[in-house]
Amino acid sequence: RSVIAQGGIRSTIIVPVHVGGTWWGYIGFDECHEDRIWHPAEIDAIRVVANTLGAAIEREQGARRLTEAEERYRAIVEHVPAAIYLDRADHSMCTIYVSPQIEDITGFTPQEWIDEPDLWLSIMAADDRVEAERTYLESVAAQRPWKAEYRINTRDGRTIWLHDETTFVTDAEGHPLFLQGVLMDITERKLAEQTLRASERHERD
Repeated sequence: RSVIAQGGIRSTIIVPVHVGGTWWGYIGFDECHEDRIWHPAEIDAIRVVANTLGAAIEREQGARRLTEAEERYRAIVEHVPAAIYLDRADHSMCTIYVSPQIEDITGFTPQEWIDEPDLWLSIMAADDRVEAERTYLESVAAQRPWKAEYRINTRDGRTIWLHDETTFVTDAEGHPLFLQGVLMDITERKLAEQTLRASERHERD
């Protein structure tokens, strides 16, 4: 509420500023030269200023908290032994973020993945491409998690196996915001499996 003090040669009006329902400070005005009466329209105008200031401070605090959360997220995902990415929750296959590990795994930079939505398909082994694209798009349409293992050709000419897995991130109402994916190099595991199968065939023979 507003406080108006009048007397002597000073008339003061003080209007509180609230941020998120909590008192933050106040705006005060003094009339130092002569007695005066603050009119209701003037009081309302100052209240509007106080409310606008409170809302602006709350927005700034919210933006700062969001930035801090994003920095913590990046600090976590950029130190795991896999590439983390965010795709739009639609059929565009557009990547909006991918962690730096993607370059260590594939040889292609995060910016290249963001600029070229079809990059992951273009470097994929032809035998794996149709099935991976089909199941990915089906999962997006059904808004369900997706998982696949496929081969790609890295920038330096190697062929490696990747495990690719996504899940939907939704808002409070359950509407999809984006796809969060994890991409891991599983080449060593695949080679070990191939060696084991070859050994088993040799024993049977």
